[in-house]
Amino acid sequence: MQDPDLIPTPLPRRNGWRPLEVRRIDRPSPLRLLAVLVGLSRMMARLAWMRLAGRWDSRTAARLLRGFLESMGGAWIKVGQILAMRNDVWSAAFCNELSLLQDRACAFPADQARRVIEASIGRRVGDVFSHFEDVPIAAASLCQVHRAQLRRRRAWVAVKVQRPHASAFLAYDVRWIGVGAALLDGLGLAAHLQWREMVRQMRAIIEEELDYRIEAASMQRLQGTLGEQGIYVPDVHEEYCSRQVVVMEFVEGVALSELLRVRGSDPALAERWMFENNIRRSKVAKTMMHSLFHQIFIDNLWHGDLHPGNILLLKNSRLAFIDFGMAGSLDVEYLNNYKMYIGAINSDKFMLAADLMLMLSGVLPPLNVHEVRQKIADALQRWKWRARMKNGSFSEKSLSSSTFEIGQITMAYRFAPNWTLLKLGRAYNAVDLAIGAFYPEIDYTAAIAEFHRAQAPRRMSQVVADGQKSMAESMTMASMHTRRFRENTLMVQPAQSPGGDLLAFTARTMRNLLAAGFAYLAAACLFQADPALIEDALGTGSGWYRLIAGFPRLDGDVWLVFLTVLGLTTLRFHTLARRLGRAPLRLPMPER
Repeated sequence: MQDPDLIPTPLPRRNGWRPLEVRRIDRPSPLRLLAVLVGLSRMMARLAWMRLAGRWDSRTAARLLRGFLESMGGAWIKVGQILAMRNDVWSAAFCNELSLLQDRACAFPADQARRVIEASIGRRVGDVFSHFEDVPIAAASLCQVHRAQLRRRRAWVAVKVQRPHASAFLAYDVRWIGVGAALLDGLGLAAHLQWREMVRQMRAIIEEELDYRIEAASMQRLQGTLGEQGIYVPDVHEEYCSRQVVVMEFVEGVALSELLRVRGSDPALAERWMFENNIRRSKVAKTMMHSLFHQIFIDNLWHGDLHPGNILLLKNSRLAFIDFGMAGSLDVEYLNNYKMYIGAINSDKFMLAADLMLMLSGVLPPLNVHEVRQKIADALQRWKWRARMKNGSFSEKSLSSSTFEIGQITMAYRFAPNWTLLKLGRAYNAVDLAIGAFYPEIDYTAAIAEFHRAQAPRRMSQVVADGQKSMAESMTMASMHTRRFRENTLMVQPAQSPGGDLLAFTARTMRNLLAAGFAYLAAACLFQADPALIEDALGTGSGWYRLIAGFPRLDGDVWLVFLTVLGLTTLRFHTLARRLGRAPLRLPMPER
């Protein structure tokens, strides 16, 4: 039970509390696909116009994509979360913007929520709760949360209820997302991104989040480990939990996201509230960072989504964590190797760290290992220098910035995505974004060193001792593998004939012409659907506006077929141009 002495005073809201919009939930309509295609077409047209007009900006592009994904909700939110994990593909600005995805939605009526609860736990709502607030306190694309009081224990609880037909909506969306992934694979477009595997990972995440019994079990496990760190986790009332309902203690606290919003509009009010409740930003930031390290390296069980909305501030700089729908753990051998990797970075053994990173990456493509190893080591050394700078920004010093740079290197050499490392990177990035918004002045390297000093005499030494044999074997394997790779790799430059050069030039030219045509037609389609958008962007007096406005009017079905065929043809020529103009091949030498 929560300590009453740690309950903070309410945070004043300048605009008060606005109730959620309520809308009845029916089964997914067949027209949902049309709505997705229209929204996707409008977004793609804007992105294409930004590119052609020379106004391309990664953060703006990510903001447009984030708006589209938030408007679609459901599985599309998971698409954004998966894309945000791919720091080996996208820029840091792009991934950070997608990390701000807000899973929000209209609430559904109380009678639907009551039916879901009664069908899930097999009891009437009135028999379980003496008081049940029909107005939800939060709503997302998969669930909403009601405040209630248990009849038997008189305890106030938060009741998380899955949205009606959530499984049907997600199955519908995932099926069409899978069709899109299969199409990209069939076209050979960026095949190394493994589109089908990305969809498989999304399905696995959704299946876990749809079964609230998994979340309840994660809460119970993390309650013990986080409690040792002074972080509060709400009690779970297991007898009332099911696949669609989880009942947990209602924690009295202020979400970090809410405090950040208030601080943005009224910094003096936020500072007064923190002073009243003895909340020190430096201590809170250090607690968040040390807790994540403890969860990963000591407990091997971590909260996978510690964004500011899931972090509650209590009195005296104490914290509570909520929403355990995403939790992670590692294979013990992999964890030991990962510890060695982090230890090598802390000890400034960058070449050893690069060797371990190659081993952690799994199956490697044909490449010049010595070259990649050196680039990884250089990237780690640059990060260590940035982290030690007194006047550097937090984004330069954070650990996630090093993972971004290494991800770009592995992407350039066509490494297959390693989802274990990507999930770890997502956990780091979520905490980094929270700390960066709340206390960017933190000394990152000092905080890491302090954590290791604090843990060395206790669990860290015991864990290292228990895994010593496995780690020694892994170190030997890493040395053997990297030595063999370095000895048995060379670069081969394929010959390119004049005819091949001409074909590559032709393919690039056709791709560019088709892309320009697609952008023009997409703008014309957008103009016919909503002229105000083009008028605001170009002005009615420009030549581009007159050219777009003069295109013959077409029906929506004709536009859909027209743009689809032209888009697929453009993608096909893009793939052909990439293949004809590919970089030098890196092939392994035969064993001697």
